[in-house]
Amino acid sequence: MALSIVRDQWDESIVKNALAHELRKAGIPFVREKRARVYYDGIVMGEYSADLLVDSRVMVEVKAIRTISSGNEAQLVNYLTAVNINVGLLINFAGATLKEGLRRVVNDHVPSASPRLRVNRQL
Repeated sequence: MALSIVRDQWDESIVKNALAHELRKAGIPFVREKRARVYYDGIVMGEYSADLLVDSRVMVEVKAIRTISSGNEAQLVNYLTAVNINVGLLINFAGATLKEGLRRVVNDHVPSASPRLRVNRQL
């Protein structure tokens, strides 16, 4: 049975469940709702919960909003910093296309290859 939902009515919890199901089917290790404490001056200020941590290397934040803002990306960078992970994906399922709603966020990235080899280089 296919799930049919109007794009503007995506619910983040449904999308997270579907994404977790696909990762499980593919045998890719992941943790849902990865909890991390946020410290300031050596004191715990609070906790947050990342949507998915995939293979202990990529943090995934799922959104179902009209457009991704710089604030959404900044939030993911903060999460990456808190758990000492370099790569995150911000995926918005409410966009016109998945390509439009996909952002790769890198924190403290050191390029491993010549910029001339980069696919997304500016001409």
